Amino acid sequence: LYCTLKDYNKALELIEKASSRFKSTGDSLGLANCYNTRGIIHVNLNENEMAEYFFKNALAINRKFGDRKAVAANINNLCLYEGNTREKIALLKEALEINRSLNAMWAVSENYNNLGVQYFYARCYPEALEALCQARQIAINIHAKELMCDNYLYLSWIYEAQQKYEKAYRSLQTHNKMESELQSEKKLRQIEREILDKRYRMQQNETLLKEQSYHIGMLKKNIVLLLVALAGLILVGPFISKWYKKRKELQLSETR
Repeated sequence: LYCTLKDYNKALELIEKASSRFKSTGDSLGLANCYNTRGIIHVNLNENEMAEYFFKNALAINRKFGDRKAVAANINNLCLYEGNTREKIALLKEALEINRSLNAMWAVSENYNNLGVQYFYARCYPEALEALCQARQIAINIHAKELMCDNYLYLSWIYEAQQKYEKAYRSLQTHNKMESELQSEKKLRQIEREILDKRYRMQQNETLLKEQSYHIGMLKKNIVLLLVALAGLILVGPFISKWYKKRKELQLSETR
């Protein structure tokens, strides 16, 4: 969440705390999750070497424990940036097999997008276009606008590299239009969230007021009972005192 807010120092501080706790409890899968998240933070900071180090550590742990879904996620994150292109292409093909077997179509589309980018880095433009075509088709089928938006951006890179400037321009236009739509949707979702939060806070306040009213009622009841008890004690007190004195006198008489 702090990474989303671009507060990377706070994000790294929290990941350090989480990592040390998972290490102390011997939770390897939890530690792998921390490494994966830390890698994402370093990608956002453009520190690709550090990101690679943490992604590969996460991948090694998840491979050891046979967590295929986590392995595919680690591989996808490893291929978000430029590096050893051949290795990354081979890894993405492995991730595609895993995600297809899990029927995780969003992840499959994302894998194809990243595969297209890696082919772009390798200057294999026909293969890049084919991978992006596969990604776009799946994204359309599952209505994944975010993936389609990225897809058009990557297409513009490839068409520009091929000097097909008209296609590059059209792809970039489509990307910008979709990005604007997504931002508008995010704003609407934010407004909806704020309305829901407001309703929730109002319900909390109503509950709190009811609880306070209940406690006040109980307090009043207790005060009334205490006053009745005190009044009874005041009324009965003199009689008790007289009875006690009489009893003492009788005891004294018996003793004499």
